[in-house]
Amino acid sequence: MSLRNKLTGAVLSFGLIAATGIAAYAQQPAASDKAAPKAQGESFRGKERRGGRHHRGMHVLRIMQDLNLTEAQQTQTRAIVERFTNSIEPQRQALMEIKKQRDEQGTISEDARRKATELRQQIEESRKQMRTELLAVLTTEQRTQYEKLEQEWKARREEHRSRRGNRGTPPPTEDQL
Repeated sequence: MSLRNKLTGAVLSFGLIAATGIAAYAQQPAASDKAAPKAQGESFRGKERRGGRHHRGMHVLRIMQDLNLTEAQQTQTRAIVERFTNSIEPQRQALMEIKKQRDEQGTISEDARRKATELRQQIEESRKQMRTELLAVLTTEQRTQYEKLEQEWKARREEHRSRRGNRGTPPPTEDQL
């Protein structure tokens, strides 16, 4: 077999492989069809996780997604959540600064510890206010369903905490950032 025939066979084989690969790739659904991230404000989960950490109280948003809200209710809840998220941003930034200081120095002063506790309390008060506003948007049936889902969530959280405790890793304490 001559070199010319070998090269022709190699080029044709490569072309066939490439054409098959392109055809197979074209059959896959587009990335946007799979699980495209939603734009900010389009999903309740838009700001519930940052840096891999769960924010306390954000389970409310997950539960709201299971309530079959009308368009008007979705618009109202998005506005409430956005307002809440924006209102706690200064407290979150201050807490992150205290955490950064603790990570760099290995410890924090008693003043910084009190400030962190105060900031967490402010965030918790804002979260309670957000929850109250969100519940006001719901119908009686949706509120009933919400309460049921929240109880289920609390039971799962307690189960997770008890399993976590059995592993030797205690749940985070209040003074941990």
